[in-house]
Amino acid sequence: MEGARRAVWRLLWVGPATVIVGVGAVVIVQLAALRMVDWPRPSPFTTHEPAIFTAVLVSGAVIVFMGVLLEAVNPVRTFRRIALVTLALSGA
Repeated sequence: MEGARRAVWRLLWVGPATVIVGVGAVVIVQLAALRMVDWPRPSPFTTHEPAIFTAVLVSGAVIVFMGVLLEAVNPVRTFRRIALVTLALSGA
């Protein structure tokens, strides 16, 4: 259990860094796409919505992982299963 608590403390700085990197990647790809394609305005691709959704959903994933880290015997495998089911359900 001590190892899990240490991992949670580490996640307190890795989690926000993950959100920042994810949002940064979305913004860079969005800007590159906007330079290549002339999207009609207004369009979801010309707003901040993709970055906001990324920040909210990645933050949610970090919170779920923190809970799994504290409760599961094999947290990485459990989180991967949760993520796979969530991904499958989100496409439905």
